[in-house]
Amino acid sequence: CDSGTFMTGVGMSSKRDCVLCSPGKFQTGLGMDNAAACQICMAGSYQSGFGISQQSNCTLCSEGKFQSGLGITASIFCLLCSKGKFQSSPGAIDKHNCSFCGAGKYLSIEGMASENICETCGTGKYQSGAGMTDENDCLPCTQGKFVGNSGESACLDCHAGTYFSGIGVSSCSLCSAGKYLTESGAVQSMNCLLCSGGKYSTLIGASSSSVCMQCQRNNSLSQKQECNVNVEILPETPACESAFPASCEKAGGSSIWINPPSMFSNLISSVQFGN
Repeated sequence: CDSGTFMTGVGMSSKRDCVLCSPGKFQTGLGMDNAAACQICMAGSYQSGFGISQQSNCTLCSEGKFQSGLGITASIFCLLCSKGKFQSSPGAIDKHNCSFCGAGKYLSIEGMASENICETCGTGKYQSGAGMTDENDCLPCTQGKFVGNSGESACLDCHAGTYFSGIGVSSCSLCSAGKYLTESGAVQSMNCLLCSGGKYSTLIGASSSSVCMQCQRNNSLSQKQECNVNVEILPETPACESAFPASCEKAGGSSIWINPPSMFSNLISSVQFGN
């Protein structure tokens, strides 16, 4: 009898009397005399035909599936890897061969064959576990934190010079000009500190008081408008007195504002100007 077949009887006159090995089995030898000569296809594979002569004719379960039984006869018995997992090699024999989608990712479909199929949590969200199955498993960053990239496992503190009071953001708000913030993870704008009296800064998102510059007598008008003071030294007395006579006061030979226009803010009673 040919490979893939066997014969248990005696006195047979034709190959047609040889019995084919059943589905899920194969047989490589010649002249086999019993059914035990038919070997079973291994776990991770199946075989649906009769009289198979080579183990290579046992078909491997495809990627994204596994199968732990022996002598399986159809692909329907190959089981799908569950949601949140994938399996990239054919012939897997156990559910533990299915790999988890990593942190920052999730997968809501069964039987996937590649990690590239795992979907990433969007910006402003994170996910620290593995094998997550739904987008709702991605959590929004809390106040004072952000994440600017997709697929992240953790949120970052808002950097010094920035803050945010909401949740689920991809970037933090910058402290406005004239302010600075040295700490990270701030949750509200009031955490930004004003430059001290007599100083100004045009930089937004400043992380140090070193950006605050001394207001000078010869500052340009645009710089003077940035000064965090309520007085303004004018080079000529008549200019002050003629424009805002009720707001002027003599000081060291010059006239200064004592109740300036609205473009100057933050009432400070005493200011030491630089030269």
